[in-house]
Amino acid sequence: MSAYPPELELALKNQVAASVMSSPVITVTPDTPVSAAVELMIARRIKRLPVVDADHRLVGMVGRAALLKSAESEGYERVVPL
Repeated sequence: MSAYPPELELALKNQVAASVMSSPVITVTPDTPVSAAVELMIARRIKRLPVVDADHRLVGMVGRAALLKSAESEGYERVVPL
């Protein structure tokens, strides 16, 4: 028994990741300022950014929740919804 409704399961059955992925991938590096990451996320209306090293290898992800948590721990109030 599937966790998906039959219609959704049928629609997804022949799908591959390439057909639903975002491209080109928008990334940041470990030394990207948090403010720049936030601006990028707002401008591009994205929720997460892959973090890549100098060789373009994935080293992590940064998401809206982590950024908001970081800002709030520094005493900033959220004034712009992400």
